[in-house]
Amino acid sequence: MAKLDIASFFDAIPHGPLLAALRVHVASRRCEREVAGYLAWYWQARWPDWPAATPLPGEPVGVPQGSPISGVLANVFLSAFDRALERAGIVFLRYLDDVTILAASPEALAAALGTAIVVGRGKRQARQRYFRSCRRINELFGYELTGRPASRIAGIALA
Repeated sequence: MAKLDIASFFDAIPHGPLLAALRVHVASRRCEREVAGYLAWYWQARWPDWPAATPLPGEPVGVPQGSPISGVLANVFLSAFDRALERAGIVFLRYLDDVTILAASPEALAAALGTAIVVGRGKRQARQRYFRSCRRINELFGYELTGRPASRIAGIALA
């Protein structure tokens, strides 16, 4: 297995594609307007000394970390990434911007990692999405995995 982390994820989520993904998953236009207002407030708050009559630079990006809605928005935004990994047959666990890839062999793990990185960069949902770290691990949620072949880990079939 390998663990990936999406670098600067919350700071790089573009508002336009995030709101488009939200429209796919949430039917309420009122909810969309509330989230759009929240994101606009956050973008403006990032530029406190910017002149009010002057447009802010660049495309609005970023979701504040720590608020209850941040995780929901991250999951909505990464849903296309999740579906692409599923279509590629990759077994994975994701919590916000941390991804754990599971595979039955080192060769399968290398192939899955290559696919995950291509999918993550190729979708361009975030302007600069890079996996900050990629390492093989022998621990999952605090439990050490033995060297014995396992057919299932945490209820997920590996083969």
